[in-house]
Amino acid sequence: MHTLWGGDIVPALKKLKDRGRPVAGCFPLYPPQELLHSMGISPVVLWGLGGGSNKLVLADERVQNFVCAVGRRLSQLVLWDAGKSLDALFAYNACDTLRNLPEVLEAGVAEQGGSISRFFLHVPAISMQRPETKSYFTRNIKQCISELEALVTIPYSTESFLQSASIYNEWRAIGRELDIASGKGNLPFEQLVRFALEAAFLPVEESLAAGKALLGDADGNLAPKNAVPVILSGIMPPPPAFLKVMEEAGLFVCGNDLAPLWRTWARSPKLADAAEFYADFYSNHFPCSTLLPTADRRPAALLELARQRGAKAIVFIGEKFCEYEYFEFPYLEKFFKNQGIAALLLEFGLDDLSNVAQHATRIEAFAETLAQ
Repeated sequence: MHTLWGGDIVPALKKLKDRGRPVAGCFPLYPPQELLHSMGISPVVLWGLGGGSNKLVLADERVQNFVCAVGRRLSQLVLWDAGKSLDALFAYNACDTLRNLPEVLEAGVAEQGGSISRFFLHVPAISMQRPETKSYFTRNIKQCISELEALVTIPYSTESFLQSASIYNEWRAIGRELDIASGKGNLPFEQLVRFALEAAFLPVEESLAAGKALLGDADGNLAPKNAVPVILSGIMPPPPAFLKVMEEAGLFVCGNDLAPLWRTWARSPKLADAAEFYADFYSNHFPCSTLLPTADRRPAALLELARQRGAKAIVFIGEKFCEYEYFEFPYLEKFFKNQGIAALLLEFGLDDLSNVAQHATRIEAFAETLAQ
């Protein structure tokens, strides 16, 4: 029932739990994994869930059906788990749906007969260049650390945090190298997506080793001749069947602005204590629609990425009912067209497979236009 791009999540969660460390389910996309790791907690980013049953019975009892599939699927997983594999939830503020889910899920887990700890970090929605904003965020980080110390036996230390941050920064660097290799045709894009999503359910050390092995195997030129290079953008990767439709239509993914991939890997923050590290992390993160202070930088960053990768077009993969994307996409579509880069906006919801069939004709027509 609970799948991750074709892989089963349940055994992955059980494997983490069996290691003897508390497991924290985290959302949205960019939680403070380094902090959790340094305090003996295994962080799991609950993003990219899909490809399994769409019967979200437990989620639908507590979350409206006009909420995005991201929120509904992670709700179903947490409620179904009922505290068996997940010891805690860790969230920071993004959209209205995800902001309010921790309390809803905590109560829902209790109704299922389980229990789960809940932690929340408030990331300011304005720039941390202002001293008062950074000071506020620093107090929030310290409060969060104090609450975490009540859950675990390992207290926070700057030394341990720096060690964990170094591992995660190395993992981001490997992600960037894999992404670039895929953009050159040395690694199938589908394989890159699978690695990125499955990495969330592995200890970072294992994910890093897997990334290095995958990079070592990235060789040759898989880019089809005469294919049109395009950038994919969105908070979620499209389903594998959609990537096959793109390939058959003569489109080649030379780069991406997908949230679990390039947006996650694009930048490694400078090593510092937790407060300084995360002030840098959230302020200077590669622009993402879920991080409001970065929104103004998105057009320029996307354009630079498209030019670096030699893209002739950008395909926006919209998540149905995602309010942030609804606000951004019309402006970005117009922006790219004014820059001479073709743009196509598609929307995916809970029923990915039927949407693939629905969008195949549009992809084929778009590819024909680009080829001309």
